[in-house]
Amino acid sequence: MNIVVTSFASICFLLFWLTQIFNDFKHWAPLVFCLAAGSVLYLLLSCHSVLSKFFTLKTSPVRYVARAHLVLHIVPLFLFFSKYVEQRSLSFAEETCLMLLFVLFFITGKSVWHYLGNNLGSIIYKLFYRGNAGMSFSVPLLFFIPLLPLQLDGVDFYHRLIQFYFAVHFFLVGPAVFKIEYDVRCKLREDKGGDVKGFG
Repeated sequence: MNIVVTSFASICFLLFWLTQIFNDFKHWAPLVFCLAAGSVLYLLLSCHSVLSKFFTLKTSPVRYVARAHLVLHIVPLFLFFSKYVEQRSLSFAEETCLMLLFVLFFITGKSVWHYLGNNLGSIIYKLFYRGNAGMSFSVPLLFFIPLLPLQLDGVDFYHRLIQFYFAVHFFLVGPAVFKIEYDVRCKLREDKGGDVKGFG
């Protein structure tokens, strides 16, 4: 079932970006976005269910960090909905709140990918860890640079980075969830409930 939803989510996000490129199809953007967001939320709930079985120690901090990271996926969905579906500009206060939530998203993601990389061993998780570590530093830096009295050409690196990152991110959510579920099930079969390496 999840492989079907995985393919559907990736296709929907691809179609959504196509509606932003071709003006004749923009009226389809709200419907396609809702289908894409709904399928992603389903995949995240499925991932949460599998990870809950993986984190055998209820007191393990990673349980709560992983839950927070999954919930924080709502933030970029809200950004895309506001910008591309409602087509409205966000106030500086809203932008600042979103930036802080993005930083939290990347910090929690860094911790989760570090944990999964240590316990499941895939190089993919280590690459995701490095990506989140870099973004947790780059996002606040690029957000505040335009506020400094510097003579820049007005290139909005912050918004471009965020939009590009999450465009790719949501396209890859399905395959990433599928990979996590596969690796976790294999690990659980091997360990039969045994302890896993520590969270760091």
